[in-house]
Amino acid sequence: MPDTSSSSSPDLSTTTELPRQFTLFLKNSDFGEVVMAAVRHAQDSIADSTFTVQFTPTHCMWWFRRQNVNMYLSTADDGEERPHAGVLTLPVHFFDSIRQLLLDDEEIDVELQIDLNANTITYSSHDCTFSSTLPQQLGTTPPALAERSTRIIVNAPQIAQIGPFLRSVPIALPEDEDGSPYSGHLPFVTFTYDGVKLTVTRDWSRLDGPTLSITVPAGGDYRGSFSVFAPVFAQEIYLSDTYTQGALTFAFNDEQPNICHVSSPRFGMVVELGYEHVLQYRTRIEVALHMADAEFEVARDTRRGWNPTVVINAGAREVTATIVPAQDQRGVYIRLDTEIAADVQWSTELATEINSWNDQWPTVKLVFVNNAVRAIADLPAAGLDGIADVVVDLVAKAQIVNDLIGAVL
Repeated sequence: MPDTSSSSSPDLSTTTELPRQFTLFLKNSDFGEVVMAAVRHAQDSIADSTFTVQFTPTHCMWWFRRQNVNMYLSTADDGEERPHAGVLTLPVHFFDSIRQLLLDDEEIDVELQIDLNANTITYSSHDCTFSSTLPQQLGTTPPALAERSTRIIVNAPQIAQIGPFLRSVPIALPEDEDGSPYSGHLPFVTFTYDGVKLTVTRDWSRLDGPTLSITVPAGGDYRGSFSVFAPVFAQEIYLSDTYTQGALTFAFNDEQPNICHVSSPRFGMVVELGYEHVLQYRTRIEVALHMADAEFEVARDTRRGWNPTVVINAGAREVTATIVPAQDQRGVYIRLDTEIAADVQWSTELATEINSWNDQWPTVKLVFVNNAVRAIADLPAAGLDGIADVVVDLVAKAQIVNDLIGAVL
């Protein structure tokens, strides 16, 4: 958590664009929305939580990060002293205290004095002055809003209706082995758009629960499906119609396929997409391979929960480990795959050779896919701790075939 003690000082790398003293002005209604969003997105408590304001030439963007969602609100500020560029990190506790002062007076707008030399934020009310040191300034800026490639357009009041269904937990959650409340991965939310309607599902069958499905009318040129970690996203969709009564756009960029930008004129979210089975197993695969006696080079992916395929360099051979959900959503297996020969012509002799090898080996099988001979092995997720041994076995058998099948190829 960021340090909010009195000894903290601004990180000048993130505040160099800001004047040393300036005033932030917020209409009462805008302030209420900002502080409620800040409290809602506080990580554990408001005590040491922070959020950021990003200044642009035309407006302020207030950013709130929680789990896989960067949510923002846009507010107007025509003050002459307001910066037109830069980012400032602010304390949730201070804003929440001001909100409590304003509960009985909905007409008072809010002026905040920022002094970067003194490292303080100050609010004045009825001849009293309240001040707090600023938290440590975040070293990162809010996410950039990528140019749109495709989009889905929905009516905000209509899609807000799905919020209660996506937030509900329609089962009695089991306890973990130690008797504590269930901490496993709960079902993701999946969206599918066919050009006419947007179908939203949350499948609880893995935990012996129902599958929830909702359809919403929509427009736009996006086609296909995407899924997202549910809790914060579902919460903000539920509240989206409080910020706009018009259109809500789900925008996608081909160069960032793991990101969805949900937006209206004043409200938006930059959402990191993902898959339930990838979030649950990819890191475990990487750790199991890293801890193995064999020397593997494992390609890491910073997009958490997104890429189901782990690329492994096992000596001179590349192996992929792909996380595959079972059709009934009740199981997952890991498919290990390595190429033996490419640009191969199918023939009766090759079919005979492949069948012969497959009859010998119960765990490793040869397949012919897209004019290539490949060796594969499937590992149940329950056997994940032994994945390194399976990789070694696959590589050894692939090399045997590679050495002996040349005449047929």
